[in-house]
Amino acid sequence: MIPRYLPTHRLSDIVKLVFQRESFVRGAGTVFDFAEKVFPVNSASDGLAIALRALGVKGRIGLPAYTCVRVPQALAAAGCQPVFIDISRTSGTFLPDDLSRFEPGELSGVIATHMHGIPCDIHGIRKQTERLNALLIEDCALCLGSNIGGTSLGGVAPISVFSFGKAKPVNLGAGGALVVNDEDLVSTVQEFYKDLLIANRFARFFRAMQIYMKLVVSSREVWRVYFQAETTLKELLQRLRLGGPPKRDAALKSFGDRFANSEKESEIYLQLLQLLDLYRDFETRKAITKIYEEHINETLILHKLQPMSSETILPAYPLRVVERQGLYRFLRKHGVDSGLYFNYSASWICSHTRLQNSEAFSQEIITLPLHADVSAEKATDIAFLVNEWTRSREDS
Repeated sequence: MIPRYLPTHRLSDIVKLVFQRESFVRGAGTVFDFAEKVFPVNSASDGLAIALRALGVKGRIGLPAYTCVRVPQALAAAGCQPVFIDISRTSGTFLPDDLSRFEPGELSGVIATHMHGIPCDIHGIRKQTERLNALLIEDCALCLGSNIGGTSLGGVAPISVFSFGKAKPVNLGAGGALVVNDEDLVSTVQEFYKDLLIANRFARFFRAMQIYMKLVVSSREVWRVYFQAETTLKELLQRLRLGGPPKRDAALKSFGDRFANSEKESEIYLQLLQLLDLYRDFETRKAITKIYEEHINETLILHKLQPMSSETILPAYPLRVVERQGLYRFLRKHGVDSGLYFNYSASWICSHTRLQNSEAFSQEIITLPLHADVSAEKATDIAFLVNEWTRSREDS
């Protein structure tokens, strides 16, 4: 079985980390060269909540209706109200014109999401947030390493957040980064961040051991031992969820109760990041993306997301497919594990609001594996399988 995602790090990288541990620094050779300041966090959603709390942002925050549910949960944890905006089914996120209906003062902030690694029109959205006098935050959980027009994604907005969790371009199993690009905001965030650090040495040591254990369990060698059971279990859960809506009770309140303050020990993830050969991994992803782009045929029931560029680093290759469960089962039957994302939109889970494009998109999206285990030959074979399935569906 070709897995849908693959850990970026190996056990040998963890050994190097233990014996060569140094503080993370922004500088040449890092993926955050563009940043004014980088703060290690437990996850992108933690970074989002920390940034909003540090800057004292309250009120209504605009965000795509199709997004990870932890994003609106993080907003609620920071005392903000999510305002869901319907998306374009071509890109998976909203367009700058979708913000034109808001007047200055209606929104305190806007979250621009590069959904599934596809760059949104961040420059157009920035112009709209300037008109609205709202804080712009880039959600870069799925696009680490990408750039558009020579500008790194995550380097346009004053604040951006990144994730190193599962099914991300850099998969360390957990961890993330809060990036501040506006030097005028650095000191404010820094002061708030200091108050979150654990003072007790024993607690800090215990937390560090937890992170190292997570890294070992999520390393490539160890993960290979249990990934088949994991994917089978997730497939079962997907089938069980097909019969009805997800549980929505207190969805926005639950995150605030378990909100984990960021600790300096989260810096371990950034230290490991500096030891990895990310350039090779990114080049592999771009090469496989190109094969999918060239060999998968768009049809009446299958569409590709846009815009795609040669500098886009995807976590997995996204497609919009009618009857995606059929393609999902067909690929698994032929030894390819694909990803199903967000069966229900965040707007429906968190506010019981159905927005047409977001609901449709949540039922269509499927992703193909895009990692070092997918050779050029395997990628071509996967593309052939996708085309074979779409032909059989159209013929029937």
